[in-house]
Amino acid sequence: MKSFIEKLDVSKRDAFFDEVYALMDIKIQSIGKSVLAQMLTTSDIKIKQGMITWEQGILEAADILKKKGCVGDEYGERAVENVKEYGDYIIISKGIALAHAGKKEAHVYKDGLSLVMCPDGIEFTEGNIVYLVFCFATVGEKEYLKLFQEIIALGKTKKKMKEILQQKNVASLYHVLVF
Repeated sequence: MKSFIEKLDVSKRDAFFDEVYALMDIKIQSIGKSVLAQMLTTSDIKIKQGMITWEQGILEAADILKKKGCVGDEYGERAVENVKEYGDYIIISKGIALAHAGKKEAHVYKDGLSLVMCPDGIEFTEGNIVYLVFCFATVGEKEYLKLFQEIIALGKTKKKMKEILQQKNVASLYHVLVF
């Protein structure tokens, strides 16, 4: 395998690995080991370069859910309003925020999870720096405690967070998140 990869044209490597990770994504979801792997796909992830505001991070993560048909147009704005009203309560682990809005007032149509990663950081209202902004929407009362535990665990070790932040493309980021 190593010699195959070495012979692969550098310009085609990312496309090759995108295809491999897409196949792995399908397999992981069918196995169902990780709730994070079941809910998050490579198309649900965006990597941003340069610092962005916390509002931008939330709005971009919510926009991913909107494009997937999970939420209505107001979801991102409602999630931003929640932070303005209640503070940084969405920071759930070192470097990780989990944004959401109420399902009734923000038109949630189906469960969804998205992620915006910003290796340069996203400064929140009280100077807290976050690198991963997940956005979560749920229509029912289904229990997502395991998902939240998996997301929180990502920020528990510096080594894992460093590995996450070193990823340059969505496919490799997805791989590091779910394995």
